[in-house]
Amino acid sequence: MTPLAWFRFRVSGKVFLRYQVSVFLVFFVLYGVGHADDWDGDGYDDTTGEWIGGSGGSGGGYTDSDSDGLYDNDETSIYYTNPGIWDTDGDGHSDGIEVSGGYNPLDPYSYSGYTGGSGDPTYDGSGDPDGDGISNDTETNYYFTDPNLFDTDGDGIGDGQEIQGYEVWYDYSYYSYTDYIYNSETGNYDPFDVYNTSSYPVTICTDP
Repeated sequence: MTPLAWFRFRVSGKVFLRYQVSVFLVFFVLYGVGHADDWDGDGYDDTTGEWIGGSGGSGGGYTDSDSDGLYDNDETSIYYTNPGIWDTDGDGHSDGIEVSGGYNPLDPYSYSGYTGGSGDPTYDGSGDPDGDGISNDTETNYYFTDPNLFDTDGDGIGDGQEIQGYEVWYDYSYYSYTDYIYNSETGNYDPFDVYNTSSYPVTICTDP
């Protein structure tokens, strides 16, 4: 029997069917090992419910499973938000709205008292929730300070004070007169200058 004839004999009939079943089982087991945590393919661990990745649909990297305005891949690799939850931090604002407005979609307090960003119907640009004397619009669009923090840079001076200017007092000395003191070693009177001290205010504007 030639090698070709032997091969045709081996892969014919039931033998060939066994080969097909064996190959299928091998691929099935390998797939199961790689996807053991997510058998239904929804991107979430079947046991813990945590997001472990997945295409989230036919759109691949351009899919927005939770319709929050951010692609799933960007949520998992850039913003670290949950691609299956519209509002990851639960503050009532979508992850996309917070990102577009320059806020932290993982911090429920980053939008506290201030609603804004494109598309937010409750936006109040003239409000001042942190009480620093600067409106939300001005802080966000002009000074790039946090409209929810009275003192964005944490230096102990409010944003409004730093921008509008605050008074600082400086001390200085000035010459008053010359006096003399007796030097017992030389028998002479040595001169020395007498200075007075005073202070003056200066208005300073600093970076908030």
